[in-house]
Amino acid sequence: MFEFLDKAVSECAERILKIGGEIVRYEKGPPATADQIDQVTRRFGGNLPPELLQLGQYSDEFEFVWCLEPPDKHPVAGIYLPSGRLSWRISTMQPLNPDDYGWVEEVIAEGGEGVWHDKTIIDCECNGDFLAYTTDANLLHRPVYCAKDGAEPCELVLGETLEDFYRAWAKIGFLSINRFYEWPRRTGLDKFDVGYFREFEMLLRGDASLG
Repeated sequence: MFEFLDKAVSECAERILKIGGEIVRYEKGPPATADQIDQVTRRFGGNLPPELLQLGQYSDEFEFVWCLEPPDKHPVAGIYLPSGRLSWRISTMQPLNPDDYGWVEEVIAEGGEGVWHDKTIIDCECNGDFLAYTTDANLLHRPVYCAKDGAEPCELVLGETLEDFYRAWAKIGFLSINRFYEWPRRTGLDKFDVGYFREFEMLLRGDASLG
C-alpha cells in the first residue's frame, strides 16, 4: 500500500538536490516482523488500525530529511528555512498519554483537550507539534496535525486516510509540519490542503525557480 513512497521520496530527493538543497538523512528499515506487529497491537488493546499495520509491513522505521540553504541564499516565497521530513518508527507507536508531555496543561487550558483523545503519535517536531493518527475503533481513522501552543484549532485533519495524506504531502516534498500551523490561522479552515503551498509545489515540480 505504501510502496509508492519509494518513488515519491526518490523524486523529491532528486529535485531538492537540483535546487541546491541537502539530503540530511534517508534510511528505510525492513518490514516489521510478526513479533513487532504483535507487540504494537497489544498496546492498542488488540485493535491496531489497518493503515498502521500496512505502514509497518512496508517498513518498521523510516526517516527522510532534507533542507535548503538559509533564505538569504535561497529564498522561497512564504517559507522560512524550508526543510522536510517523513519519519515513523512502528516499535514506538502507542496510545497517546498526555501525562508524557509537560505542556499538556497549557493546551488543555486553551480549550484543546480533545487533541489528546484516541491518538498515536507518528512523528513529533522539536517544538512539540506532532503528526498523529486517530485510533478510536468507533471513528474514522485519520492523520491529524496537532499544535501544542493552544492556537485554534489545535487539531487539523490532514486527509481521509494516511495514504491520501502521504500522497498529497509528497507533492510538497514532505514539507516540515511546523509549516502547517499557518493553514488554519490564515484560512480559518480545519482541513488541510497542500494547495496552500502551491508555490513550493511548483518549485518541486520544476515549474518555478528560486527567487
